[in-house]
Amino acid sequence: MNTLIGNIGFDKTKMAINQSIDLQRMHTSSYTIPVLIMETCGSALASLDNTLSEVVINSIHHNLVVILSSRNKEFQLINSIYFNQNNIF
Repeated sequence: MNTLIGNIGFDKTKMAINQSIDLQRMHTSSYTIPVLIMETCGSALASLDNTLSEVVINSIHHNLVVILSSRNKEFQLINSIYFNQNNIF
């Protein structure tokens, strides 16, 4: 799934991930997770069920982003804290 960095570069990928996190912060819901759509670099919020959201919130402190490729039918969960420290994947 490193194709996103390969396609648009590190700086643009980092900016897209930060925009996804910002979208989550603007809507401050414990029941959503930001999704970065690989093909368009668009961001969306996806709903989580109560059990999963509790696990996600407690373990990663709102820094999780899903990178989704509908074309390849793949997804990857990344913690944006690690990404922003240049420790990619």
